[in-house]
Amino acid sequence: RKLDHAVDAALQLARISLERGDMVGVVAFAREVKTFLPPRKGADHLRAITSAFYGIEAALEESHFGRAVDLAFARHHRRSLVVLFTELQDPETASHLLARTLALRPRHLPMVVSLVDEDVARAAHDVPADVHAAYVRHTAVALEEDYRRTTTQLRDAGAIAVRAAPSRFGAAAVNAYLRVKARGLL
Repeated sequence: RKLDHAVDAALQLARISLERGDMVGVVAFAREVKTFLPPRKGADHLRAITSAFYGIEAALEESHFGRAVDLAFARHHRRSLVVLFTELQDPETASHLLARTLALRPRHLPMVVSLVDEDVARAAHDVPADVHAAYVRHTAVALEEDYRRTTTQLRDAGAIAVRAAPSRFGAAAVNAYLRVKARGLL
């Protein structure tokens, strides 16, 4: 389901960006790059993006941000908004994300869009009824603190960090893009 939300949000963002005349490229990856479409404009490109996303499947493996970023910018050097739909997981994984994302600055503007895990958020705020629930809450609070720490580090380094619940995920990504455009940040 997380992948479905990311694909839906990416397609919404691609459609809006292409309608505004921007070029849009796509890199879908896990350990290896699964799909790459270089930046282009137009309705035909949106159909190509939609088709490329159709075959993407979730993989239970560590994502290799470096390969994806290196491929995306091997031939494309113009200043770009680089949107990463990803999870902000454990601090070790987040450190790899931070390093690769922030290496894009100042040439590019990175934007990291992540889903709020509503179960974790709820558990972090629930009043525990027993010892087991107290352990669950403690773990959830720690995860939420890790998410906040990573988000703060991204923002402090000049990246845009967007976290939203599944029901608002696509709209949050599109709204962040529209704010970038309105402020002339590219």
